[in-house]
Amino acid sequence: MIRVFIAQHPAEAHFFKGVLDTAGIESEIRHESLFGASGGVPVNEARPELWVLDDARAAEAAALLRQQGPTGLEASRLWRCASCGELVEAQFTACWKCGADAPV
Repeated sequence: MIRVFIAQHPAEAHFFKGVLDTAGIESEIRHESLFGASGGVPVNEARPELWVLDDARAAEAAALLRQQGPTGLEASRLWRCASCGELVEAQFTACWKCGADAPV
């Protein structure tokens, strides 16, 4: 499973899950219940996350989410590690799995 989106709130996570469902891409929302525990303040650890179940479809899912317009989809911008093939979120400068540097 690969995380393709970090939502600002549960409704946003469910909207984008619906986008993926329509495309036939299986996904799940994680950390949704933590949002309420944070008092509704979108603290990074308490934001709902959208994960794609089939790693091979993660890049496709991210592209579909980006097509929805300017929605703060920073987590859906992925790069593939040249060393191990892992999909990594754009904000990381090194692969979380093997430590290789991100492409320039």
